[in-house]
Amino acid sequence: MSNNFPQAHDKYFKHALSNPEVAKEFLTAFLPKHMLEKIDLSKLECQPGTYIDPDLVDRYSDVVFSVGFNQEHTAYLYVLIEHQSTADPDIVFRTLGYSMRFMLDHAKKTGINKFPVLFPFVYYHGKDTPYPYSLNWEEAFESGFDSLTRTLTNPLHLIDLNQISEQSLRSYQWLYGVAVTMKYIRDPNLASWLTQGLEQMSSLPTDSTVIDLILSTIYYVINRSDSIDMDQIKEEILPHLPKPAQEGVMTLAERLRIEGREEGREEGCEETLVKIATLKFGGLTIDIENQIRQASKDELDQLTVNLLSAKNAEDWLSSLKHV
Repeated sequence: MSNNFPQAHDKYFKHALSNPEVAKEFLTAFLPKHMLEKIDLSKLECQPGTYIDPDLVDRYSDVVFSVGFNQEHTAYLYVLIEHQSTADPDIVFRTLGYSMRFMLDHAKKTGINKFPVLFPFVYYHGKDTPYPYSLNWEEAFESGFDSLTRTLTNPLHLIDLNQISEQSLRSYQWLYGVAVTMKYIRDPNLASWLTQGLEQMSSLPTDSTVIDLILSTIYYVINRSDSIDMDQIKEEILPHLPKPAQEGVMTLAERLRIEGREEGREEGCEETLVKIATLKFGGLTIDIENQIRQASKDELDQLTVNLLSAKNAEDWLSSLKHV
């Protein structure tokens, strides 16, 4: 029976706070004075949703309220409710994490690219009292809290690769090849920049880390660029690479060839299945055709096995749920 107590706490407290008068009195009694002076509880609304980790719902629940803020704006009050009788030493980080989830979810739902004003706090009724762990944000960090606060109160430090000159990039022995490849990945003249970047990598002492860097750069280019292919790399770039890298490129080329062949076979299977199913069922909706084309290899195998016994397209497609 005791295993149900946390859920009972959850349901009881959320139900109680769904009463506007209880919620207003609760917030009036426990919010800091500086917050109460800025919010308008006459506009109080309980918001749907939860931001708790699924595996922790027996320990915590949460409630979000929206209130008027500074006369013409809206603020949110995030209440984390701790049900367990023992206190959580990570409560500061946990509250911060759930608060960020709410703000990200709010931005996604509203389409507004600015976070709302949010005041998080914890409601606790465990046995360990007074609360035995620090609630100070600063003490939740090992060190360097001053640096963190400066980071959060100053503009985000962003490295715009396109604004860095090639001359500056060339001063970096290990980084140059990686940076110049990424900078010009969409450039029609990528081949010349790639050659320069790989030459810089090849000038480094040849060991497994350098070879891995060269091969990962080539693989990145093959997958992300429309202006260069493996044949061009083998013809124009391969001769200038260290021998171990040349061998790696040839192995990579064979791997890509096999992957491409298998992908082609899979795409052919999808289209064949669409045609056969169209004949059997007298036509398919666009949605069903798209689901077939997006199916994995295992799902395509399952659809093929079930096609003859299926009574209709919907019944046939439902077999995907059991793969």
